[in-house]
Amino acid sequence: MAFIPRMELSTLSNEPIHEIIWETTITEEEARKKLATALYKFAKIKWVPIEDAVELGKETNRPIHALVLFGALDDESC
Repeated sequence: MAFIPRMELSTLSNEPIHEIIWETTITEEEARKKLATALYKFAKIKWVPIEDAVELGKETNRPIHALVLFGALDDESC
């Protein structure tokens, strides 16, 4: 477990951030997803409703692993 109280993006350039011509960009949602999968291993799990998991288990002839959660996994308040 790790606690990251603050994370920021910085650059060595003196150019104002709004004047930089970016070669590629991603949406804020994509950025949040990338950070989540980097910081929380459970974010890489493909979570599906139990009904879908049962059907997939039948189709692939594999057991399912079910979890019951009482709260968010990424809640860092504790």
